[in-house]
Amino acid sequence: MQEIAYTAKAQPRIACLDGVRFLAVGSVIIQHYWFLKTPVIGIDFGKAGVDLFLSLSGFLITSQLMTRYQPQNGIARAYFSFWLARSFRIIPLVVLAMIFLSLFPINKPAAFYLYNLTFAHNFYTAQTGGYLPYTGHFWTLGVEMQFYAVFPFIFWCLPRGKRAAGLTILMAVLWALTPVVNHFLNLKSPQVLLHAMAAPLLMGAILAAIESDELRKSAARAMLVFGLIFCAGRALAMTIVGGTPWPEELNCFLYAGIVGSVPYYPLASRVLSLPPITFIGRISYGIYVWHLVVIVLQPYLPTAVQSPFVMLAITMLFSVSSWYLVEVPLNRMGHRLARRLAEARPLPTSSRVSEPSPEPARASSAAPRPGAAIAVSE
Repeated sequence: MQEIAYTAKAQPRIACLDGVRFLAVGSVIIQHYWFLKTPVIGIDFGKAGVDLFLSLSGFLITSQLMTRYQPQNGIARAYFSFWLARSFRIIPLVVLAMIFLSLFPINKPAAFYLYNLTFAHNFYTAQTGGYLPYTGHFWTLGVEMQFYAVFPFIFWCLPRGKRAAGLTILMAVLWALTPVVNHFLNLKSPQVLLHAMAAPLLMGAILAAIESDELRKSAARAMLVFGLIFCAGRALAMTIVGGTPWPEELNCFLYAGIVGSVPYYPLASRVLSLPPITFIGRISYGIYVWHLVVIVLQPYLPTAVQSPFVMLAITMLFSVSSWYLVEVPLNRMGHRLARRLAEARPLPTSSRVSEPSPEPARASSAAPRPGAAIAVSE
């Protein structure tokens, strides 16, 4: 009897990818705490951080679908095992943030809690063009959860060995159709919906879906070089003439290139694997969630200490506390429950999916495959 491939123990963690998280959350903090919404040399640091997060998320989630959740024993069980683990990772901190905000008399729309707890903030922003107070950044969590809802089915339906090509075609189609879809939707801010934010997610997924280490390494470096050239040209054009005809979405090549290339560059890998950097990377989800939520405390602080540095210190306090008290124990619980679901009695034969067993791993002298070493805390 075939079973769903589920890794019971944490696999070796690629520390430098936690360093990538550090870069992403640092970009968001810089934008929100210091530069607000004003791009610097043509770079919107907040958007850059979000796209880097999404590229990494697409890479890691695809890696997990290839190694930990495989549907030989039924798509339904693999899907719900995946969703159970992701829900325990994402939802508790959002619920905790909502409980925290409920303690304060803030001016908020009637559906404030509904939009946030159902991860529909991006729908609110698309319809109204605005953001909910203290949780304006939660629209990205909506994009991620919606991606988790549909992507596993798309990925599993693609033939093994052709998944990277299939995802590339899907990204190209979405990229071409997005302006048309946005026009017919006639919304104020359709750019925050999943179809419009799919590029960084799919670029990361494409790199993870490439089974050859050498081909993945080459693809990641090509993305990195193209992204660097484009971003440098865009920054130069924004500085000199104040505008550029190139779409900002092309920046995603740089972010996906960073995700895919860092493990293969020893110096970058070592720097991003330094313990202080990797620790901040590990708690980056908490930092991201709390960094605007804690601003609700600002009116209660003495005027002399109402500075970005103080808010950052408060954010770190909340993030470290929630990491050890909430995220770590519940994340472990989620993976235990997901494993039990995967190891339960098999579903009826009619619900199984016929798919060839994965090939045995081949020894390689290349850098460790980024997609094959994901700790359970992802």
